Amino acid sequence: MLTLAAEKAGWGEPLGEGRARGVAVHESFNSYVAQVAEVTARGNAFSVDRVVIAVDCGIAVNPDVIRAQMEGGMGFGLSAALVSASSGNRAPAELLTATRYVRNERPSD
Repeated sequence: MLTLAAEKAGWGEPLGEGRARGVAVHESFNSYVAQVAEVTARGNAFSVDRVVIAVDCGIAVNPDVIRAQMEGGMGFGLSAALVSASSGNRAPAELLTATRYVRNERPSD
């Protein structure tokens, strides 16, 4: 999954000034997921410009549910990271309500 996500994200291709990529890989319940995030930093602010997700969960009985799970997990992870970065607080109650920090939009396919 890591190789596929890196390939689809263009890992190794140069990015513009102030831009970077980060990667995460996880295995749970016999499913494997890799994500590559592209970010841009401008002064003290940054934006997450693109996230590429590769998943192997076995037989895809309902691909829409798999996509929703991956997008939801990405949103929750970004929310948790942004709340932790902005407040320095990792209290569970704050992380549970962190979804308010993610805009309700995504790039078109």
